[in-house]
Amino acid sequence: MIKFYTHQPKISYLFYSDFDTEPHPCLQRSMQIDLRDLKVHYWDYEPHNPPILHCKETLVTPDYPLYEKFARLTSREQEWGLLDNLSAIAHKQDWLRWLEERCATFQGHNLRWRKDAHPYKVKLLKAEIKRRKAKALKQECND
Repeated sequence: MIKFYTHQPKISYLFYSDFDTEPHPCLQRSMQIDLRDLKVHYWDYEPHNPPILHCKETLVTPDYPLYEKFARLTSREQEWGLLDNLSAIAHKQDWLRWLEERCATFQGHNLRWRKDAHPYKVKLLKAEIKRRKAKALKQECND
């Protein structure tokens, strides 16, 4: 992935080995080049708790073959309240804890309820999701 900065003269190269196949790929290494002085900075991330990527569709164009799949996943995660605080879930271990707390898991790019989740907790979470959807719909109608 190549990131062009619009307000600073620099470019970053970000390596996500499983970008297309993992719903939230881990950042393995990155390189940043300051275009003013051509200084290069390298980072290798620890595999135990690397930064992870959310909202993959924002990094590709709408004609990218998997754009719709990525966008559907992000939309579903927003409905479930999983992306309400992105800074708190920026690293793998924090994300995994949050998914466990929200009884969520993935099957490919599909969000699922964990099979070992307590039924009452799932019921409460589903009610919360329903409220979020109703609120979003109401807001949409008022716009």
